[in-house]
Amino acid sequence: MSSTKPLGLRADDKDIFHLPPSTALTLLSRSIELLVSVTGDVPPTPPASAPSTPDMEEELHPTASDSRRDDAGFCFGNAVQDGLDGVVLKHRRDEFSDDDDISDGGEEMKIIGVGAKGAFQNGAITRKFWSKAAPGISIEDYLFRIHRFCPLSTAVYLAASVYLHRLAVTERIISITRLNVHRLLLAALRVASIGLEDLSHPHKRFAKVGGLTELELSRLEVSFCFLMNFDLKVDKAALERHMESLRETVNRQASMGTSGLVLPTTPPKESSMAGMGKIKMTVKPVMLDV
Repeated sequence: MSSTKPLGLRADDKDIFHLPPSTALTLLSRSIELLVSVTGDVPPTPPASAPSTPDMEEELHPTASDSRRDDAGFCFGNAVQDGLDGVVLKHRRDEFSDDDDISDGGEEMKIIGVGAKGAFQNGAITRKFWSKAAPGISIEDYLFRIHRFCPLSTAVYLAASVYLHRLAVTERIISITRLNVHRLLLAALRVASIGLEDLSHPHKRFAKVGGLTELELSRLEVSFCFLMNFDLKVDKAALERHMESLRETVNRQASMGTSGLVLPTTPPKESSMAGMGKIKMTVKPVMLDV
């Protein structure tokens, strides 16, 4: 950690069991920084599609036409029809022809409504990671701050990178920008550490180092798991493939004139844990209202 020379990765570094955690952390930092610069500024949640608003209103305030979409074949609407106590059996629908607008419209609206509900829920989850303003600490400094006071393993840093790459690039569930990258990184590291390591840092300590409250961190952990659809399993082969991808990314950065794997000029001591109380553990730009 004391050297400021580039950490040029060699062929024998493909073995993740011999890759230093600081090198894996730098790989994570540079790849996420590149992803953020490519993404640019985007709004927190995209505007809802036109059909979504009326569909949600119909779900909250059912009408008589909604009764025809009941899968059980019963109608509990207020429409005046023949039947027993307002309950119309499924065979009553035979009165309508195949090209009837009411029947076709009802089935079509049901399909759109389901999709709109999923988009609405996804937007509500992703919004939890957005800040009102970009935090005043760089991605690399933020990650090395976590590494200083809550050091994690090489596998955790690589797994967090796998998670974020899947969300932002592979599945395109969320765009990583300056406004949400810090919260996403903190949640990804916490979830990965709990899943991969036998021992984890206290929740209160991890939240304080990351600049959040315990409640905020807990909410981010749960939201992150839902975004990942709880598919958090990674093995050695997957981590090695992803590390090779990160190596190529860093090499492209170096070829474009970007300094490759260079650690901070004054790297923190990994073993220094006694100064916790003397350091401002709250990063104000990160402490934002949800």
